[in-house]
Amino acid sequence: MKERLIPTYLAAPEESGQMDFPFIGEMVKNHRKCPYLTLLRQICPCSQDLARNQMKRKKKKQTCPATSENVPVKDVFLFVRRVFLKGARISSLLCAAYFGYMDKTACAEFLGPHNFLIRMTDDMLFVTPHKETAKMFLQLMLDGVPAMKCISNFSKCLINFSYCHSILGEVPSICDDEPVKYCGICINPKTLEISVDYSNFKGKDRVPVSWELIHNSGAVLQKKILNSVNPQSFSILFDTDINSQQQINYNILCKFAVCSVKFHYLVMKLPAKQRALNNPSFFTRVVQSLPDHFYMLVTKALKKVSKDFKKDLSLPVSKATLRSLCNLTFLYKLQRHHAAYAFVIDNLLRVEKRKRLNSELRKKLSVVFDSINLKY
Repeated sequence: MKERLIPTYLAAPEESGQMDFPFIGEMVKNHRKCPYLTLLRQICPCSQDLARNQMKRKKKKQTCPATSENVPVKDVFLFVRRVFLKGARISSLLCAAYFGYMDKTACAEFLGPHNFLIRMTDDMLFVTPHKETAKMFLQLMLDGVPAMKCISNFSKCLINFSYCHSILGEVPSICDDEPVKYCGICINPKTLEISVDYSNFKGKDRVPVSWELIHNSGAVLQKKILNSVNPQSFSILFDTDINSQQQINYNILCKFAVCSVKFHYLVMKLPAKQRALNNPSFFTRVVQSLPDHFYMLVTKALKKVSKDFKKDLSLPVSKATLRSLCNLTFLYKLQRHHAAYAFVIDNLLRVEKRKRLNSELRKKLSVVFDSINLKY
């Protein structure tokens, strides 16, 4: 009987950045048949105990006003003497030290050759081939760690198997074909393949790109488009130990799809006489400069990871394939606005030696554009 992958997650804040785990490839090699993952969100220590060295307690009967310096906590007021701002580097470092100690003590039994535990500050992901182990870990984190004054946010936990806590009830779970979202990436619970999580774009009315095309608009536009192709999480997106060639191509198409939407947004902000119909050769060059720039960025980043972690990583896609993926993605986008890009479209079709995009390719690109959650 084929085993299912079962994820459980711990601690993922609503606004979380992307991550890069150069070592995850070796883990996935050993866990490709691993059935259980566990994700918990917002593991948080008890505020009163942690604040003891930074705050001076005052009794509520002293009629202390609830100002920015006097924070009410249950039956007492805490007078703030020193505070670390949320998002400050020192705050992340202190969290890492605090939870790192918890990893080595309370979670020690879950650290072994058949399991792996990943934590980004206070967001934890646990992967194991054993369902009972996943349940034990989930039980521990939901019950809390008294020695660390630590509990998990039940509403932000996520698993890919059924589990009912004795007090809190049924833990939120995902469907079999639904990806697990963790710190800006999506994890396929069946194959453990990785893609970028574009759900932050969902529901936004405009493209998330700054606008400053007042002077030297052409050069500024080209610079902005080149900057937008900069991918994150290099090692996990393009590592063949983690992703299949098909998944790697999909990740590249998604990145170029985002670039094409931003490209159209910026072009439409230009004065009418400076748009694509008046200078098609320039805008064609902008599109064709993206693949080489992308290849340079990814290759440079992967070489650095290879050196730091003694792992041979390289982009498993040729420059010619990269150029073709970029051209086809832009053709799909620009053909939706044919009147504004007629000459640029002709140039790209000539490069690809095509008269039009076939229906099968259109279907694939339609899935890609739908997945990035941007209006196109």
